[in-house]
Amino acid sequence: MKNSRQQNTRFAVLALLAQTVMWLVFTFYDYGFDERHLVNNKDLTDWLGLFLLICLLLLPVAAYFMLRKKYLFTEYPFRNGILRILCWAAVCLLISWPIVWAVDMDVWIVPQNRSGFMSLDGLEYYFIPVIDCLIPPLIIIISLLTAAVRKISRATGRRVDAETE
Repeated sequence: MKNSRQQNTRFAVLALLAQTVMWLVFTFYDYGFDERHLVNNKDLTDWLGLFLLICLLLLPVAAYFMLRKKYLFTEYPFRNGILRILCWAAVCLLISWPIVWAVDMDVWIVPQNRSGFMSLDGLEYYFIPVIDCLIPPLIIIISLLTAAVRKISRATGRRVDAETE
């Protein structure tokens, strides 16, 4: 039990570190490229932004697949999986909520141009936490279901293949 508690603490620290790095990189991108303080080429910033956003959202997924055997598949994989999902969502909420509030109140370190009725500048700050809270837990759930199917198929002696008869 103590080992499981240490792993949960390590996962929480890794989640906090990953969220902090993701928000720092995103804020740097928003200031330097999206608001055009460093690069003034619109085509370059749009493609770079799309690439960076996809990379930032897939980074936790890649880290999960690299670390899953060490941190998730322990003696209680389903309980630990649920704990990891709740931990990731809680850390995401704790870090994202103040940032989104600061953007909404227009006190964030990257000023957003909010002029007009339908100004969409700063809207990405609202979408990133939602997507960031949903993608990694979805991947963990799919991974746990895959592990359960494999375990059941080994226990019953059936082989799980992509082919159907």
